[in-house]
This record gives sequence, C-alpha cells and structure tokens, in this order.
Amino acid sequence: MVSETVNLGAAYMAGLTVGYWADMEGLRRRWHWAGQWDLMLSSAERGQQHTMWRAAVERTLDWPSAH
Repeated sequence: MVSETVNLGAAYMAGLTVGYWADMEGLRRRWHWAGQWDLMLSSAERGQQHTMWRAAVERTLDWPSAH
C-alpha cells in the first residue's frame, strides 16, 4: 500500500512509458484503496481555508523578486 498517490502515479506513468507495464488495465488490477479521507469542514470553514490558501499561493508568485 502506498498513501502518497502522486508519487505512485508518477511511478506508474514512468513504468508505462518504458514498457514495464503493458497497459493501464494491468495497473488497474494492481491498485486498491489504502484509505479514504472525507471532508469534515463546514462550508464557511472551507471557504475561509480556501481564501487563506489562495493568499499563500499569491505570496509565492512574487518570491524571486522579493529576495
């Protein structure tokens, strides 16, 4: 089981590219749920968190010129 699915996806794509796996169906047979996370935030909390996330992303956009 792998909980970091972004890395697993990159590894699968690399394996498909070099022919390690023949096709997507072979990968589908190997995959299974390791867990599931459900959103527990209210709509208001979700909106607030999203606003803070967007502000953080905005601050990073000017990072090279700020240093």
